[in-house]
Amino acid sequence: MSADWLRRIHLFQGLPPALLEDFLARAEERTAEPGEEIIVQADPGSPFVILRQGRAEVYTRLSETQVLPLGIVQSQDHVGLEAALKGYRSPFTVRALRRVTYYRIQRADLVAWLAKTPEEVQKRFAFIADAQRMARLRRPDWLQPTEWAIVYARRHWIIAAHRSGWFLAGVALSLVWWLVHTFYWPSRLVYALIPLTLLAGLVFTIWGIIEWLNDYYVVTPLRVARVDRIFPIHDSRFEVPVTMINAVRVETEFLGRLLGYGDVVVQTWAEPALRLTQAPAPHAISGVIEELMARERETWSKAEQRAMQEHLREALGLPVNEDEDELAPEARPISDVQAVRPVSWWGYVWAFIRSYLQPRIVTGSTITYRKHPIFLLRRAAPALIPLFIAWFYALLWLQYGWTWPTKGFLVSFLVLITLFSLAYTMYQVWDWANDLYQLTPRQIIDLKQVPFGEAERKVAPLEKVVGVDFERPSFWARVFNYGDVRIQMGGEEPLVFERVWQPDQVQQDLFTRMEERRRAEEEERWLQDRERFVEWLAAYHQLQQEITTPPREAGTQPRPRPRRIEGAPAPMEAQDDWTFGYPDDEDAADEDLWQPPAPSPPQDEDDMGFAEI
Repeated sequence: MSADWLRRIHLFQGLPPALLEDFLARAEERTAEPGEEIIVQADPGSPFVILRQGRAEVYTRLSETQVLPLGIVQSQDHVGLEAALKGYRSPFTVRALRRVTYYRIQRADLVAWLAKTPEEVQKRFAFIADAQRMARLRRPDWLQPTEWAIVYARRHWIIAAHRSGWFLAGVALSLVWWLVHTFYWPSRLVYALIPLTLLAGLVFTIWGIIEWLNDYYVVTPLRVARVDRIFPIHDSRFEVPVTMINAVRVETEFLGRLLGYGDVVVQTWAEPALRLTQAPAPHAISGVIEELMARERETWSKAEQRAMQEHLREALGLPVNEDEDELAPEARPISDVQAVRPVSWWGYVWAFIRSYLQPRIVTGSTITYRKHPIFLLRRAAPALIPLFIAWFYALLWLQYGWTWPTKGFLVSFLVLITLFSLAYTMYQVWDWANDLYQLTPRQIIDLKQVPFGEAERKVAPLEKVVGVDFERPSFWARVFNYGDVRIQMGGEEPLVFERVWQPDQVQQDLFTRMEERRRAEEEERWLQDRERFVEWLAAYHQLQQEITTPPREAGTQPRPRPRRIEGAPAPMEAQDDWTFGYPDDEDAADEDLWQPPAPSPPQDEDDMGFAEI
């Protein structure tokens, strides 16, 4: 049994053939038909499963009628590692969608096999198991339902320890204040600084740990993403599609090599590169990304080869072979049949508010940006501040029973100022929402429209973009994470996305779309070259047929092939005036004769010996 295919899986990279063959010898090969369950949730003794062929869905059952989809797995994917290593029941169900060939290994065999492997491999297995457990428990809501999260990891714990140093600094500084108060300056002010310093250190420590908990990295078969959050102000997500990754490398320092962390740099044609800073087990994460890159190249190569064959068969008039994978029966995903995670009424309300007020909206292949919401608040402030003052005065009026103004006047004033404030605020919201910046697969659009007024629309193709930079112009811009993104157009007036939220992510989106556009143009050129190459092959095939079977005039018989009569001597090389004829024998009607012209009366023994017709 060959174990070479295991080398392509990140868990088994760098292992000798003997260990790979030992793993397959301990594992059991099985087949599951569409709809059959490979791993059942809550079953004891959950195995570790590696898919060899086919597709399967992974989901967690929340109740009898509700499931939470965790993604689709296919060839070279593995599931169940966390339960197999930890020894608990499976937290999810794996169900075959197409005919699946897989290998399963029980916990005892897996632990015994891992005991033979190097320590680096054991740490790799343990890290991937923890990463998949975190991906299941804290699955991001921005992942697609079919997107299987391979890695979910926070920054290394040393970052949390470093941020907890605020509390230690507060304790040390409080000790200094106590010494000053006790031996040098027994003042109440100095004594009051002790609890304030401790409280400040505790607050900064909690804030730093919460920020560490909110920052994470995700690797899926579709993308590599980094999420940065500054609690409670904003969060940013930077991601790179796997199809755009050119290289991945690991950068470590001395302390990182000792504690097992480093930077994973994901490089594309676009700049800057995506950097996963202080990532735990950086070599394991880079191994996962390298495996996904190899899968993508293999898939693309097979698709190119199949497309070339189909196009060539179509050009030559040959029947096109059907794809067996497309014709294979497939079970319907259970998440399409049963409801997924329930959403409360507040979730629907919040989704509606976010859909209208959020500064970044992704609709299909179009990304829409608005100005930061802080500027909407600044626009609405002239109406909201008087409204707040009026209602605050009304509460004081009720509290103290003031005689002026009268009740009727106060109620009328509150109604008028409330209506005016609401109308003014709605107008400002409308005006703010109409100022849009859009990024499509081909164009950059700057759209400004005044309510009940004119609209201005600027469009620029992505091909003209020569550079993108951004700037956070002030301290508050860095605090609230907004800025200006300047798009250089090469000789033309630049386009500026003003005061957009997360300008670094907008820049990354632009670089991503530029790279996607470049790849699309390369693919179009490749398709044109492929069609031209197929046309050349078809023309060559046609010419070859014409050379093999020369064309004949209409209504004529095929050109006869000469045949000597049995017993006749071989013709002389210089004699080329032979004519062609056909025998009278019906059995030889399809054969032709090579015969001389009608002979004169026999002369002598030098007769050529050919028969007369």
